[in-house]
Formats: sequence, structure tokens, C-alpha cells
Amino acid sequence: MRVFKFGGASVRDAESVRNAIQIIKNEGKGPLLIVVSAMGKTTNAMERVLIEVLKNRENARAIFKQVIDDHLEIVNELFEAESHIYNEIDMLSEQANEIIDTGNTGKPDYLYDQLVPFGELLSTKIFSEFLKHEGVNNQWFDARDIIKTDYQYKSANVDWKRTEIQVENTIAQFLKNSASPFAVTQGFIAGADALNPTTLGREGSDYSASIFAFALHAKNVTIWKDVPGVLNADPKHFKETTLLDHISYREAIELAYYGASVIHPKTIQPLQNKKIPLYVRSFKNFNEPGTLIDSSSNNDETVPSFIIRKDQRLVSISTRDFSFIVEDHLSDIFEEFARFRVKINMMQNSAINFSVSVDENSFQLNELIDELSKRYQILYNQGLELLTIRHFNDEIFKKLTSDRKILLEQKTRNTLRVLMR
Repeated sequence: MRVFKFGGASVRDAESVRNAIQIIKNEGKGPLLIVVSAMGKTTNAMERVLIEVLKNRENARAIFKQVIDDHLEIVNELFEAESHIYNEIDMLSEQANEIIDTGNTGKPDYLYDQLVPFGELLSTKIFSEFLKHEGVNNQWFDARDIIKTDYQYKSANVDWKRTEIQVENTIAQFLKNSASPFAVTQGFIAGADALNPTTLGREGSDYSASIFAFALHAKNVTIWKDVPGVLNADPKHFKETTLLDHISYREAIELAYYGASVIHPKTIQPLQNKKIPLYVRSFKNFNEPGTLIDSSSNNDETVPSFIIRKDQRLVSISTRDFSFIVEDHLSDIFEEFARFRVKINMMQNSAINFSVSVDENSFQLNELIDELSKRYQILYNQGLELLTIRHFNDEIFKKLTSDRKILLEQKTRNTLRVLMR
């Protein structure tokens, strides 16, 4: 039993959907679970719908109509006019428009999880139907009924026991007993109960594939990306990059934690717990092997890796009376960061000062600073970059920072991090 995951870029248009189906025909011997994201930039569009619901429902309907029209354009290229996929899209459109018209605007995170998942529902309905159209019979499953979570909307925590039971009773039973053991479901979305859908955090579809693989005791997982595999740097920021043919779970977790965008940070742990290999491969060149991630660490230190996080804000927090920053202060500060759900990317403390680097676009960052300002003196710098180098050496460090002003620097045995202007 295996799991394939196709991200938004790999199903962004009709040609891409055909390519993904060809990959399944070439590579996907059943039993196989196929996890599919929303098409292209649909999640961004659905988030714009949500913003307009909170301000002007008429504008929200117009934006959502464009989302539907974009999907229908793809459907028109893939199917004949009499295909019942059009009825499926009409039903999903009606459900979403009802939420747009009547959704509770007083609970924006709750409303987010009611509305934004329609991107995944649309894409998987189209994908499943076209897979059948191309001769691969399959069963569509609603992930909201299978991955069970708590009620922390927009970033829900998985209830592993309930999820394993649901997977066993639905997808696992189908894949074990079907003459055509292919199943299609959504990434990113889940459910606390029948009336309360949830989501697993932005870009959480990789994590979904990992959750399903864990519950299915899968042989392996393959994530199909628009890059050759895991690279040692983002080609958007570095001219020369190297493919990492093989890295360990531990190294992958480190890279994801520090901001490597090719893997969602939560993806690795469930796979590591059951020693399930993860392949990261290119949907553009699907004959290439890509990157293998497993328990072996033999190759981890052979190539340095570079991660850039742009748009950082350095927030420096100090006591008003120049007393030491002690455990009670730190506990209070961390509690506020958790309450406002602002992630700390780097931190450093001195006698009377505690400094953190956070994403400039962090949700509720300014509200957090306003709250902390009631009890502490707050200073901050904006427009910074956080550079992380795994398996560094002095020559590389000097080359990348020689003309930059460094505001914070941290160094461990394997990792060097600098916050710089």
C-alpha cells in the first residue's frame, strides 16, 4: 500500500492533470491512495473570498464565481459536455455560496475552515472523475470525515486514535478489498466532527499524506513537486543548487523547521515513527529518482544547505525597570506568543533583553506587540533576512555575509544562523 501526493502546481490546469494521471498509470500500481491539493492558486483565491465575506458578501460571491469558472475551464478541456462532473461542481458551488451568504462572520477562523476547503473538494472531484475517464476506476473519499482533529480552527491538531480508526474503516477497507484499489482524497482538510471541518495549517497537504501513510502502514510515500527533489537551496535565492539524493528523517526535519519550503514541517515525524520512506520527485521529469528520505544519516553532512527567510521582524523585549529577564518573564512572553499564534523563528536572550525573529506577515503580530507593550519595553527592526546554513564552514559564511549587517548570530555544531539587513 502506497501514498502519492500531488500539490497545487501539479494539477493547476488541464495539461497538468493529464500529466498527473499519466504518472499514476506509469508509477502507481495499486493499492494506492492519491492525496490532491487545491488546483494552482485556488487556496489564495478562497482566502480572498473569506476576506470579502467579512466585508462585503456580494464581492465574495463574485470572487467565488471566478474560482468556479476557472475550474469549469479545466473541466471543459478534460470532459465531454454530458459528464456528470458538472453536477458535482454545481452541488459544491451551491454549498459554498450558502456559507458565503450565511456564514458566521464573528468567528473568522471557524468560517475559514468552513469555506476554504472547497478548493480541495473541487480539485479532487475533478481528479477522481478524470482518473475514471482515463480507465483507472477509483473511489473518492472526503478527508473531513476521516482525519479527525480537535477544534483549533486553521491549525488543528490530529486526534491520532480516532483518525486511525476512521482510516481503517474507510480507505483501508476499500484498498484491501477493491478490484481496482485506487482511492482519491484531499490534503489540508480534516474534521473535528460531522458539522465542524478543520484545516491542518497552510501548505498542510504534505502533512495529510503523512497522516494517511501512518494510519495505512504504507510501504512508502511519494510527494510530486515542481523541483527535482530536495535541493540544498531555493533556486529563487541561489544561482547554484545541488540535489540531495538521500537525507535522513532528522536532517529533513531540521531543514523543514528552519524554513525549507519543499517539505511541510510536520510531514516527517509520522513517517519516522513507522520507518516509512518518503520520496520527493519531480512531476515534470517523473523518470528521475528525486530524493529519498529515510532513517539512514550517512549522506547528511556531504553538502551544505542554505535557507533564507525574508521579511523578518526582529522584536526586542526588555523590562521597563532594567531588571533581569528571568524565567517568570520568559514564561509570560511565551504564553502571549502562543495565545496570538505567532511563530518564533529565532530567539536570543541577554540579562535584560529577549529578542526574537518572526515573519513580518504573521497573523496578529501587531496585536501581540500591543499586548506585550503594556508590560514591557518593545523595540523592533523590519525588513530583515534570516539565513540558516546547515553543515557550514567559515568560507561559506564569509561569502554570504561579507557585505551585510548582522543583528543576531547563533552557531551550533552543525548549524549557523544569522539575522541580517
